[in-house]
Amino acid sequence: MDEKTGKTIDIFIIILIVSLVALIGGIYTSGLPESYDWEGPAGSFAFRVDDRNPAVTFHLIKLKDIKGNIDNIPFEFGPEELESIGYNNEVSDYIFDKDFIYVIQNPEDSLILKGRAATTPVTITRLINKDIRPVHNLHANIAISEEYEGYSGEIEIVTCEDSSADIGVISLRYGNENSLYVENDCVILEYSDSDGSMKAATALVYHLLGVL
Repeated sequence: MDEKTGKTIDIFIIILIVSLVALIGGIYTSGLPESYDWEGPAGSFAFRVDDRNPAVTFHLIKLKDIKGNIDNIPFEFGPEELESIGYNNEVSDYIFDKDFIYVIQNPEDSLILKGRAATTPVTITRLINKDIRPVHNLHANIAISEEYEGYSGEIEIVTCEDSSADIGVISLRYGNENSLYVENDCVILEYSDSDGSMKAATALVYHLLGVL
């Protein structure tokens, strides 16, 4: 084999490898459409899929807030994969009927599960608190349901018993399934594992938006 033929073969192999990588990459990233429409109780919602980060795919929804501003809000889960999470309209009615919402969690649960379960209260509050992202005319804050070792009063302690005509409580509960329901005048966001906490939280926000 002469030098020219060898170079030609090398170039052919490189082109072949690049083509295969591009093909495999295209197959990998084409599992979801770049955008899709979702019909929910509140109407049609246009989602855009962002999968540029190989670790996570975001479903972005363009919404107009109570001030008239339009913002793209990212969610890790699309509505279709959350339809099976148990829910009834009592949850939305309960939340919208309150002036202030506490999102509470047992600190022991967040220590056991760590990961997303520990950040879920922050995620919910960030998405429903009008002072942070004013999609809803709601005030919300994070609290814990009991003291923990070394507790020094830096965060409020709130339980479902603190629920009233004006104050609502969303209680995150480590349980057997991912579900949303009202119990003893308190919204229970039940989750079976760390990922489930974020799925149930996203489902809750979708229901409040009228996506689900």
